[in-house]
Amino acid sequence: MKVKFHFVLVMLLVLPFICDAAESNELVKLVIKEQPKKQPRAQAFMTSHWQHLLKAARDGIIKEPAQIVLPGQKVNTVREKSLLLLDAVLHVGEAPEFLCVQNMLKENTETIVRELKSHKVSNGVKVWKLYNMGFVVKSADVTVGFDLVRAEYIYRKGFGIPYDLMQDIIDECDILFVSHAHSDHADSWVTERFLEAGKIVVAPESLWGRKSWYDKIRHLERDGSKVQEIDLPESELSLSVRIYAGHQGGNIKNNVSFVTLPNGVCVGHTGDQYNKSDMVWIDKVAESQYIDILLLNCWAYDFAHTVDVLNPGLLILGHENEMGHYPYKREPYWRSLDKVSSIKVPYTILTWGESIGYVPVKP
Repeated sequence: MKVKFHFVLVMLLVLPFICDAAESNELVKLVIKEQPKKQPRAQAFMTSHWQHLLKAARDGIIKEPAQIVLPGQKVNTVREKSLLLLDAVLHVGEAPEFLCVQNMLKENTETIVRELKSHKVSNGVKVWKLYNMGFVVKSADVTVGFDLVRAEYIYRKGFGIPYDLMQDIIDECDILFVSHAHSDHADSWVTERFLEAGKIVVAPESLWGRKSWYDKIRHLERDGSKVQEIDLPESELSLSVRIYAGHQGGNIKNNVSFVTLPNGVCVGHTGDQYNKSDMVWIDKVAESQYIDILLLNCWAYDFAHTVDVLNPGLLILGHENEMGHYPYKREPYWRSLDKVSSIKVPYTILTWGESIGYVPVKP
């Protein structure tokens, strides 16, 4: 401890003479930050403990990657136990501060970037789960982003998606849909990068009203009875979109978006939909269109009934283990596994960075 103190003291005295004040302050911060910190024995043991558990979980997930599970079947046992083990690590209060957790998110995001750039979709779509309710859906000719965030609100703990990796994902997308104002779904930096690139962002009117680029956002009517066409810039392609007037709780406007791609595949994204009164229109959605893929928040109101009436070709859950929430509010994979055990549609549960391919079979 004395050696470290003396070293820092010397640097504080010397640095002003070798650089200007601004540079000096930054170098001092760097010197102090980079000094090795010897963890107390108990803390070092627990760090190793969580690292080993997380590695075991990730190894199992790699061994048994996500698959489409048919009604009446169960998730592979190895994968199920790996998801439960992942829950155990991610439900520690300090988990966002664990270097092993931070590295997992970064490495899994790198996987998405690599696959987005290299993978060619010839039929149907491929869906990547980024983080929380962030998804990227790619067809042969269009790539759509939903609720893409860097988790900047947890940056202070060292957790989040680096700027350069998110920019790589933005570069691969043609359009972004944002469901509502909460920071685990809406990221102003991401939106601004889309708009600067001349790409379309669709969001509720309640977002970013004071931003200089607010008028560039597409505020589609929140009326699911209307099919609204979006022509993609520098392309002859268009999307057919229905925006339903959803809500989280009683007063937070939450766009529930059903997007039909040029190849005819319809993808629904629910954001944080949770409202009893909205079940009136949810019960009628399937009367207007068939839903190929439903990206559903795992804690949606009346989960089983919602899945039953929307009746998608494939259900993909989201919002598990949102690290900005307290541990008791981080929805675990075990709860999602319980919920899907009795549903009547094919489903899959993805972890950060995983993907699934899907070729619809129309009824």
